[in-house]
Amino acid sequence: MMREVAVTLTAEQEAFAHELNELRRVGNRRIAEHPFVQLLERGEASEEQLKVQCVQQYFHTVAFVNGITRLNSRCRIPEIQRELAEGIYEEHTGAFSKTGPHLEVFFRYAESWGIRREDLQQKGYYLVPEAMALINWYMYAADHLSPLEGVAVFTVAAEGVNTTFPGMPGLSRRFADALTKYYGKSSEDVLFWDLHDKADQEHSATGVRVLAQYIRTDEEKERIRSVIRMTQDAWYLFLESPLRWTWEDVRSVNSSAFY
Repeated sequence: MMREVAVTLTAEQEAFAHELNELRRVGNRRIAEHPFVQLLERGEASEEQLKVQCVQQYFHTVAFVNGITRLNSRCRIPEIQRELAEGIYEEHTGAFSKTGPHLEVFFRYAESWGIRREDLQQKGYYLVPEAMALINWYMYAADHLSPLEGVAVFTVAAEGVNTTFPGMPGLSRRFADALTKYYGKSSEDVLFWDLHDKADQEHSATGVRVLAQYIRTDEEKERIRSVIRMTQDAWYLFLESPLRWTWEDVRSVNSSAFY
């Protein structure tokens, strides 16, 4: 959720930034090998599975911005606070990307599957345990981890899922390409995925730079490594949702009141 700022890092800081980038790359390779992602990229994921994923993505989208808002309220490093605030503003308005509020952009994607915004917001669907685990981890990180550890969770790890490396597209790029190639979605339908493919490259890279700049001790570095791995593992589990739950399951419980 942050914009890149030119900062000169020391050799030690550069080494930690390199390590963080390697953690992102390894995590993304694992995401690319997820059975659901492979089904998606072969055009073999069913419409039911994609609708289940879509509903869980709605809960994620709402929770993510709530989490970074809570994290920002606890941050006392002016530079990070300012940049998080800019990201929150973008989430709510789409002003920097010139697209629209991110939740509104998501509703266009949901509607392409026949899922109405009023059903998502009022009638409600089931927040499955795999998605609940990731969302509750976000809330814990926002409320209880240090602000820098929160940056690791939200930007380096979570937005890092969408980071593209040479020969390795990020998750949002994989979604956008597969949905247009195999599922008849238009560029307008997949704008949500395209938007996050572009924006999260910058956000996650800035998170790496911030951590390299402010994290100093070996103990702090080890905690950062841990929360990145925990977030990547939670994301992997999140992607299990459409493989474990049916559309009928997701329609059976109203979780909207809780998120």
